[in-house]
Parts: sequence; C-alpha cells; structure tokens
Amino acid sequence: MGGDTKVKSLNKAFFLIPSFVSGGAERVLVIIANEFAKRGIQTSIIVFDRDSFFYKIHDAVRVIRMDMPEVKRGGYRKYIRMPVNVNGITRILKEEKPDVVISFAYITNIIAILACRRSKIRVFVSERTDPDRYNRLQKFFMKCLYKRANGFVYQTFSIQSKYADKYGIRGSKVIYNPLTQEQIGEKKQKEKIIISVGRLIPEKNHEMLIKAFAETKKLNDFVLDIYGEGPLKEKLTNLIKDLDMEGRIKLCGLELDAIKKHNEAAVFVLPSYVEGFPNALIEAMANGIVCVASDIESGVIREIIKDKENGYLFSNKNQRDLREKLEMASMESNANDTIRENARNVFEDINVEAIIDKWIDYIEYG
Repeated sequence: MGGDTKVKSLNKAFFLIPSFVSGGAERVLVIIANEFAKRGIQTSIIVFDRDSFFYKIHDAVRVIRMDMPEVKRGGYRKYIRMPVNVNGITRILKEEKPDVVISFAYITNIIAILACRRSKIRVFVSERTDPDRYNRLQKFFMKCLYKRANGFVYQTFSIQSKYADKYGIRGSKVIYNPLTQEQIGEKKQKEKIIISVGRLIPEKNHEMLIKAFAETKKLNDFVLDIYGEGPLKEKLTNLIKDLDMEGRIKLCGLELDAIKKHNEAAVFVLPSYVEGFPNALIEAMANGIVCVASDIESGVIREIIKDKENGYLFSNKNQRDLREKLEMASMESNANDTIRENARNVFEDINVEAIIDKWIDYIEYG
C-alpha cells in the first residue's frame, strides 16, 4: 500500500462521498461518520454536490459541500474536470490537516488518493460494488491508483479475494457494513406481504421479480411492494399493467427505513445480479423477515445467507428458481420460523459498535 498506515491517535477524520442520495454506500458512510463523531472524533464529510440530502447526519458532523455535479453524473466530463476537482479537495485538506481521509465510491476514491498524496495525508478508500461492472478506463485508474492508498477496505471476503492481487492492493481489510439498533423495528405479526428495496435499475433485476411473482398461483393472497426510485420506473409500471397485476404489485417510491417500518412483511427479496454488499438484505434479516436472495457470481450473498438455515438462495438470473423459493419462503412453517430467528443473529456480528471498532483499529494500527 501507499506508505505507513499507522497513526498515533485518530482525532480528526474527513469523509468523501459524491452525494447524499438514497443508496447503500451513502447510508453506510453517514452511519460511520456519525459514530466517529459520537466517539469524540472531529468529523467532517465532503460531499461533491450542492443539493442532495436523504440520511440524517449527526449535529457534530460538519458537511462541506462542493460544486462538482459532473462527479456523479458527468460521464467523461468527470475526467476532464478531475485536475480542478483534485485541486479543490487538496486546498481543503491542506487547510484542515485531518489525520485521515476516508473515501467511498470509485471516482471519489481516485480524487481522494490524488489529493491526499499531494497534501501528504493518509487516505483509506473502499470500493462499494463489484468492480466487474466497471469499464476499461475505470479499471485502468483503479490499477494505477488504488494500490497507492494507505488502506483499503473491502465489504466482503469474496471481493477481496477476487481483486486484491489484480489491482496490487496489499494490507487490505474486510469490514462488513454496520447495522444500528435504529434500523430494527418492533416485532410485528407477519402479513402476506413480500417486499423488495433497491434502485429501479437493471442490476437490481426487479423485472424478473415481477414476472416470477405474477406467474405463481401459490402467492395469490400475497402482495408485492417494491421500494425505490430509478430510471426503470416507467418500464416496470407498464410491465405491471401488462401482467394485470396493478392490484397486487406496487412501486412504492423512496421511503427512509422502509424495511424497519414494514417489517410485518413475511418475505424480503433481493433479486439483484450484481451487489457490493447488500445492506437491505442484512436489515431485513435483522428485522426477522424470511429472505430470498440471488446467489450472485461473486459469492457475496453466500457470505451472508446459508441456504435454508437463515434464508433462501436462488440461482442467479433464474426466474423459475426465484419463483419456487418465493413459494417456499411464504409458507407458514416451523422451518421458516427457525429461518426467521436465525436471520436475526446477523445483528450480533455487524452491530455498529463492533464495526466502528474495526475501522478505528485498522486506521490506527493497520
């Protein structure tokens, strides 16, 4: 990695993120920053746009907003503007002199590494998705720069084993995403509801979920509620109409803490074919919902779900297998009662206190 990872003590930390839109990376970064602040660490978040806001930020966390909208939405403009953006971040870091910078998300990581090398500040970065989805140019920058960070955090062992050597990353650490008690609701009587939470984008594979739900008669007394927004909303709305399922399938839009608020659902579904670390899945498990998740190629889900022990796995992109696992998960049975209770145990390993201890230990001692 790019130099010594040790610091005498962690007193001042800066976080970098493209925006505060609804998303797994954004939520996790805010949780970690909030917990740093609660522990007396002087904490700031640099966000690269002017207007996004979704998750609640602790009063002690300072937010510094930049004017870099192309970082999130600009295509190749993000590279053309990169020298300007790196200079802007470098100026802030030289003035503020934090002990460490922590960055989430690909383009933010690239900018953070370049700025921190110029300002001689330690930088710890984390990739929040499977890099297989990136294009050739993105992978080129990753190969050149990721190894120059002082520390690298993976969300899962599967992704670490796949990419550490490929990108020359040494001394990396796997730290799962944290769960807070605030993400867990009161136990409720289960109802005939199936829920899914995620952006309406191709990778989340809601189209296959809708088709699988519509084609089974064994779920005729269930409804399917999908929480999230995205570019596929119109297409999915039309699909629901074409299948004559408007009375049983709803696109519910964005809702903060949707799983906690609706944990009366009997089943949660993660139909994605690409995931970095499925925050919604672990929230659903901690809330005692029987989960059905895609066994994606990276192996990430298998680190969390043990099939028929604490949830159900279905073959990636296999609509028939998804339908059959939905039918199994929806049954009232002793087996599903056991799965539900086993799933709750996920909170023991990834509660926020334990996860923050791991972050601080890694930053201070490597």
